[in-house]
Amino acid sequence: ACEGSTVNFTNTSTIASGTITSNYWNFSNGNISQNTNPSELFSNEGIYSVNLIVTSNNSCTDTIATQLEIYPNPIANFNTTNVCDSFIAEIPIIRGYST
Repeated sequence: ACEGSTVNFTNTSTIASGTITSNYWNFSNGNISQNTNPSELFSNEGIYSVNLIVTSNNSCTDTIATQLEIYPNPIANFNTTNVCDSFIAEIPIIRGYST
C-alpha cells in the first residue's frame, strides 16, 4: 500500500469449540481497533508491525503479528524552457468553422 492509503484487514481467526468474543488490533502507528475487520489509514511510509489478539469465550487467547510495508508516493514534477520571450504563436485558420 502507498502512504495515505486505507488498508482493509480481514480477520480469518477460527476456534474449534466456543466463540471468539473479542479482537484487539494494534497497527503500530498509534492506533488500535476492536472491530472484527477494521480499516486503517497509514499516513506515512514505513514498516508497521500489525498485531491481532483474539480471545475466546473461555478467556483463551492467541496472537498473530505480521509486517506491513507502506511505500512512499512519487512526486510528479517537470520543467519547461522558454525558447524565446518574443515568440508569437501562429493560429491556423480553420475554414468552415463558425462560432
